[in-house]
Amino acid sequence: MPNNMFLSIIVTTIDRIKQIKGLIQSIEEQKFNHGTIQIIIIDQSRINLKEVIKCYKHEVVYIKTNKISLSKARNLGLTYSTGKIVCFPDDDCVYEKGIFNRLYKIIHSQGKGKISFWQFPIFSIDDKYTHVARKWNKDPSRIGLFLMLKNTASAGIFIKSRDIIHQFSEDLGVGAKYSSCEDLIFIWDNIINRDGIHGYYVGASEKYIYHPENNYIDISKQKNYNRGHIKSWEIIFHQSNYYNKIILCFYIGMTFAYHLLSFLFGHIKGNKIKSKYHYSILSDRLSLLMKL
Repeated sequence: MPNNMFLSIIVTTIDRIKQIKGLIQSIEEQKFNHGTIQIIIIDQSRINLKEVIKCYKHEVVYIKTNKISLSKARNLGLTYSTGKIVCFPDDDCVYEKGIFNRLYKIIHSQGKGKISFWQFPIFSIDDKYTHVARKWNKDPSRIGLFLMLKNTASAGIFIKSRDIIHQFSEDLGVGAKYSSCEDLIFIWDNIINRDGIHGYYVGASEKYIYHPENNYIDISKQKNYNRGHIKSWEIIFHQSNYYNKIILCFYIGMTFAYHLLSFLFGHIKGNKIKSKYHYSILSDRLSLLMKL
């Protein structure tokens, strides 16, 4: 492994030429002098993107494969990773200039401590003040179980490669048995559920990662995502100590209260789409929980 390989960027793509080129361009535009950067592309497209995707400044590992799940693709990318830090952007993400310098400064300002994972918030490409995936906390803080549940999304994960002792669960994530929460269990397994290492949330006062905004999702898709949430909660509950079980139950209660209130407000305001969306999540998750 090159001594100065700072970062491995693992990205999977399927038939999204414009988006992956935008991501790579945003990586190319970074001015980073503290080490080299490796881009690992797992291409599951119907056409071969090798000639379409060109990157001249950084090392590129191009892997062509048949269509597989997101977690399997990322695990394949991990076998080629040589960076001290690894990240997993979506193929339609864009990085703001300075993100890798910001990460480097955060890591070195924390010294040789036990922090091994950094979570960056994600904002909308179209409206750079709109939060994507969740409402991101403004202030930086150490990540415990509650903040992991509330503020974890794979597109903003940066983790020390030496501390990845568990790959992504191939039962979770898009294309798998449970269509979500592979990132949650990845961080649970490698950071939160281990003694001696910690995670750090960098805060939302500065914006470095952009992604198309997630509007209300097709309810049939949401039902698949719900199964991932319930499965991840089940895994965490059974592996937790008494204290973490309480935190998890409190968090689950908060999510149900949020969707209940959102359903009621949507109904009162006559927003049938919003009301139906939140009711679907609420009723489906309750049904799934009752089956555990």
